[in-house]
Amino acid sequence: MEHLPPAEISYKAVPVYKVIACESASRKGLRKPRMRFRSSADVYALLANFYKMQEPERETISMLMLDAGHRVVGLYPVSTGTLNLAVVHPREVFRMALLVPGCAAIVIVHNHPSGDPAPSEEDVRMTKQMVLAGNDLGVPVLDHVIMGDGRHYSFADMKRLSS
Repeated sequence: MEHLPPAEISYKAVPVYKVIACESASRKGLRKPRMRFRSSADVYALLANFYKMQEPERETISMLMLDAGHRVVGLYPVSTGTLNLAVVHPREVFRMALLVPGCAAIVIVHNHPSGDPAPSEEDVRMTKQMVLAGNDLGVPVLDHVIMGDGRHYSFADMKRLSS
């Protein structure tokens, strides 16, 4: 896996026009190659600091957008909720995925402020809903990673992504 030094990683929400500009710069050789994701551990390694910088007492659902080679195209914060719930609908998730050029697949990521990454019944329901929508739209959900204190839960690792 290619590792970028911390200074090379931006943890802020990236508007679509900036994602497109970054992608254009990358094609012209002006930027270093993007990180390729091969496992949930890669997702956790990249986003652990991002989630530490968010409001720690609120769930935040984000989406990593990946190209066909599983390199990052963008990071989009979809929803910020309460202590134990963040409401999300497929239209909010896939709207951005369909707008960003080169987005071939997504990884859904969210935190559990309790620190326990075990999925709730709502997490399981939402994951099934997103997998079905992604299959219908041709933008597969490769994983749903729940961030906890120093650990994570991966639906793909646990073979729970089937629709």
